[in-house]
Amino acid sequence: MAGLRCVTALSASRDGGEGWFFLDASDTTTADDDGTVLIDAAGRRWKRSYDGAKMAAWFGVKSGTEVSAAIQNMLNTGNGGIDVRDGQYTSTTKIVVDLYNGGASYPPPGRPSSRFDFIGSSMANTTFNTNGNDFLEATYGGTIPTQAVAVFFRYKNFSIYGPTVAAGVGLRITGAAYSQLDSVHAVKMSTGASLTGVLTSEIRNSLFRVCAKNGLYFDTGGNSSVNALTINNTVFVDNGEMGVLGNIGARFTLRDCNFETCGTTNGATAQGAVRLTVKEPMATVNIEGAWFEGNAGEADLYIDNATAGLITVNISSSVFIRGVGGRWCTNNIKTTTSGGGLIKIIFGDGNQFYSMGGDYTPDVSRPYFNFNGRTIPVGIDKCNFNETTSKSLTSVGYSDVVISGAVSPTGALLAAPPRCTSSKVTTGVYSLVFSEGLSINIDSILCTATSRTDAVLVMRAVPVSSNEVRVYTVNSAGVATDGAFNFMITSSR
Repeated sequence: MAGLRCVTALSASRDGGEGWFFLDASDTTTADDDGTVLIDAAGRRWKRSYDGAKMAAWFGVKSGTEVSAAIQNMLNTGNGGIDVRDGQYTSTTKIVVDLYNGGASYPPPGRPSSRFDFIGSSMANTTFNTNGNDFLEATYGGTIPTQAVAVFFRYKNFSIYGPTVAAGVGLRITGAAYSQLDSVHAVKMSTGASLTGVLTSEIRNSLFRVCAKNGLYFDTGGNSSVNALTINNTVFVDNGEMGVLGNIGARFTLRDCNFETCGTTNGATAQGAVRLTVKEPMATVNIEGAWFEGNAGEADLYIDNATAGLITVNISSSVFIRGVGGRWCTNNIKTTTSGGGLIKIIFGDGNQFYSMGGDYTPDVSRPYFNFNGRTIPVGIDKCNFNETTSKSLTSVGYSDVVISGAVSPTGALLAAPPRCTSSKVTTGVYSLVFSEGLSINIDSILCTATSRTDAVLVMRAVPVSSNEVRVYTVNSAGVATDGAFNFMITSSR
């Protein structure tokens, strides 16, 4: 057929560039992209016949070669999925995708556009080796009203390796929504991935390790704060400063993620596993099923409320372990409120805090929690702790949960939560002791008690320490007398 040609190679026989091309005689403007559009000596456009995603090999992306220019040329074509075969590729020049104020390049979803997916064959075997440079920078969004923020990109199934001395950023992405990093592995970079103004997006099934600074970094910019971002089933290991660091907006979720041996120096400021500065009031931070083990620095989880409003932090089914390999953070969880607002931390079911014997000696100066005066923790009584030294009462023990129960005349508990024990000290004097402190401040402990019989009166119920309340009972003549009573204890700031 006169209008159909078979190309057998891009530069060498069967190099991946082969395929069938048809003549588009009506097109006189499309540029030659070395992959899907070829221009012959007569200036005619021959277009590749294909169905589905583009193959990177069509553009000269070959294992064992420098591919920066070929990938740049390939991504400039946009429009659909781009698949990369397994191979070891070298990329020593940053690849740039600039669609800021993209205008017509980003019509409403569903129409032909510059949107693309960049997908390798496998995280293990599709590898890009850099030389300290950033691998890929993609900028979307803009000030002109368009659909450019609705990117719908996927970066998936590949690894980015930095040099021996970790440097460069694996992926820099700005101003994107409805997007996904899936099965991306970044190792020996300065930062694995940096996301600015990315919202309603997801990172999943990925691995960020041995990065000199951070596995992931977030910041406000582009179109918004980093809002409605979810990180699922992702691992952060051996990153020099933080696993995750950044400024976030209205909702942020970590689910089933591991943070192991991040940070380099025990107790060092600005090192640890996760450090988030919340920039929008009414924000929620959700930590679900996370594993923190052997991190070094200031805190495994550090939350700063930079707003004047209330933010909520929900933590459930998570494990915090200090001392593995002699590595530890000063606190498992630390809060500050640089904007003057409040932080409400709600501990759900299944949270566990461990100090590993042999590798770590607990100390009251390194409590599990370091909550500032504008932090309201709820549900600490639901958490499990393997030692009590780290329950420093300058930082832990406060709970706004009402504790109630009943005590018999002999001092035996008739009803109470497991955290409470009781005893009779002497005639008409009873001690209620709680395994966790009731409040940071003894003056904030409020106690009431009522007799269970008409013959006995409760004279008073008072806290005598941050974890003990005493109840005094008398008869109608005011003489100390044993008697059963009900009690209720609350604490408030």
